Amino acid sequence: DIAAGNGLIYTAFEEGLLEYDNAANETSVWTSVNGLSDINLSCLYFDNSQNALYIGYENGNFDKLINNSVINIPAIKLASVPGSKRINKIVPYNNYIYLATGFSIVKIDPIKNEVRDTYYPTNGNEPIIDVAFKNDSIFALTSSKLYKGNSSNFALADPNQWSVDNRLALQT
Repeated sequence: DIAAGNGLIYTAFEEGLLEYDNAANETSVWTSVNGLSDINLSCLYFDNSQNALYIGYENGNFDKLINNSVINIPAIKLASVPGSKRINKIVPYNNYIYLATGFSIVKIDPIKNEVRDTYYPTNGNEPIIDVAFKNDSIFALTSSKLYKGNSSNFALADPNQWSVDNRLALQT
């Protein structure tokens, strides 16, 4: 993956992260040896409001790189859930960070660096590839379906609060 912000460009590799400062024409490498919490990076997102880079990993680990320091948020990695914990996408919305994972959507508070909620549109049976928001709706994309919920619904952890948008279901 690749992300950019604050004059820096970040590129994720399996074993680490390359940071390129365009103005200074300098590069830095971040790995588990010098600050990252893990290996096997899966996605990146740069938050311009905090000047922070968010890093998702294959095993569900999650880092926040801010002011040349790494803050680890290991809740997904440590969770007792079956199947993949891979972080597939990092999406900001209404002052929160949403993670599309192999089992659910995880809502992160970027100020407190903690998990605020977990939503299960597929009841944990199918990986969430991406998350999007439009008007008052939250959308969860899987490999075959698009799920929709009301973004202000406090019960989104319940799979029954989600509906499948059949207009966009893939034709097989």
